[in-house]
Amino acid sequence: MQEEKHIHSGSRKTVKFGDVVRDVKESEKNPLENGLDRYVGLEHIEPENLRLSQWGDLTQDEVSFTKRFRKGQVLFAKRRAYQRKVAVADFDGICSSDILTFEPKGDDLLPELLPYIVQSDAFFDHALGTSSGSLSPRTRWSQLKDFEFPLPPKEEQRRIAEVLEAVSLVRSTSADTLHSLNDVFHSISENHFRLMRRKDCPKNWKRAYLGDFFEHRKETGFSEPEILAVTISGQIVPRRSLERNVIDKTGNEKYFRVETGDIVYNTMRMWQGSCGVVPNTGLVSPAYTVLSPKMDANLIEYWNMAFHSSRLLDVFKRFSVGVAADRWRLYYRDFSKIWINVPPDREKIRMQELLCELRSKSQKIEEKVALELKLMRSLGELLLRK
Repeated sequence: MQEEKHIHSGSRKTVKFGDVVRDVKESEKNPLENGLDRYVGLEHIEPENLRLSQWGDLTQDEVSFTKRFRKGQVLFAKRRAYQRKVAVADFDGICSSDILTFEPKGDDLLPELLPYIVQSDAFFDHALGTSSGSLSPRTRWSQLKDFEFPLPPKEEQRRIAEVLEAVSLVRSTSADTLHSLNDVFHSISENHFRLMRRKDCPKNWKRAYLGDFFEHRKETGFSEPEILAVTISGQIVPRRSLERNVIDKTGNEKYFRVETGDIVYNTMRMWQGSCGVVPNTGLVSPAYTVLSPKMDANLIEYWNMAFHSSRLLDVFKRFSVGVAADRWRLYYRDFSKIWINVPPDREKIRMQELLCELRSKSQKIEEKVALELKLMRSLGELLLRK
């Protein structure tokens, strides 16, 4: 509390955002001729990350953007504000018209504090409350400029910005580590699992069919176990935990029983990666396909990761049948006929251990990043409140 009193001191005056910030509207129709070779679209701004880590190359891509931004300006995505996309430009370039470019107006507000004001919950609440449009809601400068907030004295602004910048830097470092780990995981797994469909696979790999390793479990007539669901990200979760209303008139007795270690996939979404390993006994909808392993259950995570590889997802897509993409189904009869190359068990075990270790490290860093984000937001609200 003493640290808070030290930083949070002095009188504060309530101001409107537009009194101390301007939305810069500068156009540039010939960026390359004027030394600008980078552009920023909405896809380049990461949610909850003030640093721009990606951008487009104007020497390679053709874009219709003409809005110019300058180093040090705050870029705010006005479309779908709930995604919380804000970044500080560390170079000059051009950007989408769906990005507003902020900078302080006059000397009342320090540039270092501006991004944290824009990133605050209060600012985003105002942005969401003033957004209009159903499919792609947008807010406007004419409404954002009326956002009111307490403006601290200049010296206090400096202390607040230093604290928030330090926390932001720690989070950025953790996020970079997470990206690197995920890149390593993706590279190793993709290079390994693509061999499953290569004709020139290693000589000690054997040709087989998925039906050789999994049988179709279709046990019904149960009502007691909990109903489980498969998310599009491949998680198996209690259906009651999903934030959606499930209208299902199918009786539980028609649901399939699943056992720990089974793999369940959404018959209509397998080609999108909607499959996962069952963590506990339960029931799943008849819209799912249940795979019971015929082999060593200790290798089930190896197969789960294989089923999420881009090479096998592409194969699942080609083996799915239906009149439209949202109706493509991968039935077990077709799944079981997919040929694959399979490495010896000792190689599967080594690969599973390596990928599981990388995934475990990534999950721990994800938790760390989430805690750091929570800390930064809490500090921001604490230090910027009245």
